[in-house]
Amino acid sequence: MESTKPIRCAICANLGLKQCQACQKIFYCSIEHQKEDWKRHRAECSPFILRSNDELGRHFVAARKIRAGSIILDEYPLIFGPRWSSIGQTSKNYEYCLSCCKPLLDKRNICQKCTWPLFCSISCTKTQAHAENECRLFVKKKVKYRPIVLPSPALYRGIIILRALLTKPTRSNSNQSESSVWKLITNLQYERSDKSTNGSQLDNQLINQFRSYFKLKNLLDNENEWTQVSGAIDVNAFSLERVENEGEEASEVTALFDKASLFAHSCIPNCTWGIGYSPKFSMRIRTSQAIEKGEILTVSYNPNWGYFGNLKRMKMIGDTGGFRCNCRRCADPTELNTFMSSLTCPLPNCTGNFVPPVNSSTEKFPIWTCSNNPCQCIVCPETELLQLTENVEQEWNEIISNFKFLPVSVSVQLMGKFISSHSGTMLHRHHWLIQQASRTLVRTVGNHIKELSAHHLIDFITQCRYLLEIANILNPGISLERALMQLYLSRALFLQYKSMLHQNHGDTSQKIVQILDEIRYFQQESFLYWRNDIQSKSLQEPMGFEAQQLNGEIIMVLSEYEHLINNTNAATINC
Repeated sequence: MESTKPIRCAICANLGLKQCQACQKIFYCSIEHQKEDWKRHRAECSPFILRSNDELGRHFVAARKIRAGSIILDEYPLIFGPRWSSIGQTSKNYEYCLSCCKPLLDKRNICQKCTWPLFCSISCTKTQAHAENECRLFVKKKVKYRPIVLPSPALYRGIIILRALLTKPTRSNSNQSESSVWKLITNLQYERSDKSTNGSQLDNQLINQFRSYFKLKNLLDNENEWTQVSGAIDVNAFSLERVENEGEEASEVTALFDKASLFAHSCIPNCTWGIGYSPKFSMRIRTSQAIEKGEILTVSYNPNWGYFGNLKRMKMIGDTGGFRCNCRRCADPTELNTFMSSLTCPLPNCTGNFVPPVNSSTEKFPIWTCSNNPCQCIVCPETELLQLTENVEQEWNEIISNFKFLPVSVSVQLMGKFISSHSGTMLHRHHWLIQQASRTLVRTVGNHIKELSAHHLIDFITQCRYLLEIANILNPGISLERALMQLYLSRALFLQYKSMLHQNHGDTSQKIVQILDEIRYFQQESFLYWRNDIQSKSLQEPMGFEAQQLNGEIIMVLSEYEHLINNTNAATINC
């Protein structure tokens, strides 16, 4: 009978009876030795544990208390590729670089080996993702670009699936890392992507086209593998559109990760995710709030979902994510008292709001009720209220469709008019359409605040505070939405501070000091997000552009603050 090797303490090599409950990979003989080793072991100890239940499936929970702003995961993708188009989803009909995932518009180079289009330089031909995957295969099979007549979204959908299938173990790579990648991909949760007739036809068409034109009959002999990979990407992949260098097109990447795919979704997540620059496209997940031991770790699979009210957001999650979210925001018709889907009650002197029922999407004839207790008998069919909302949404879409062609001053006027026309009159002042208009206004003006008049500067500050108030509830902690509003507020308030200082001819007052205190607070809070934001910095930079710029502003304001305090103290002594 084979003997079992005894488990030893990591400090003294005595019998280890106490296991680290976080990573469950290391043992100690006593609590004292575990505490002694913690400073060293903390760097390698996983802060989360894998759990499973019927509602969420496999997911991570915190193995210990985790501070807000902690980096809890950095990992490289199993596979990635240009913009993934889900079944039935509209997408741009562009050509994309297979390495940096940028769309090829005016600039178009080709790989000298396989003749497929690449983007900017010879370096794109040398990246492992292309050179060691489809490039090698295309050269071997003598597949020239463009071998099939398919719209670009379908073609690149097939390329990402092909990259996954190329990690399958074969006689030649059965002992290499590719086989372990294939195991990780096929171990991911997936749903068949061919639930609909259109989905089945598209995937079947892609399989047949790739078999024929790419001469891959042996690789694609198992249709179930194609369907499994397609479903795994639909369910688990993360997508991002981001400009890496000024003047270039945005990278539009879809990437599949091992551990990141196991974080649960929430519309009020306690973690944030970001994808780094090409060609690595590494994933980083940070905690946005302090997390207790045993708490489920959550991210928003698509942060843009959070900009919409319950009804529209839950439909988007179901259509593109393929699941129903049951987080506390989705379970509350008022969305934690933000009323993002609510309409104002039409009765005179009533301050209530029409809110949808909890199970609006599952009820046959959902009825909305007024949130005001004395008025709860007033009800309205959902179809009538949604028609009112759709009319306003159509008006908003018409504004946005022409937005980029208009001067900034005209755009600002349109946003302001839309907000004043609908906020508090028919739509709740926090309705998602009002927020969209306010957010668009703030981001449009944000780069031109030095050009604003004193009156428009006050309006800008008001809109920022309005959005920050909502973000404090729906995006609490160290989040992008809060960091952006705090960044804009710090810059706008600094202009206001300078104006007040000039009007007072250099004399200080308590109000001026308070403004400077608030500026410093917003700067420091915003910097907590930007300093470790992998999504805004290149591989060579210690900090991204926003963090570097904000760091300089923090130093400048600190100097102003010290000068102001010294002048105040001197004035007090003279008195």
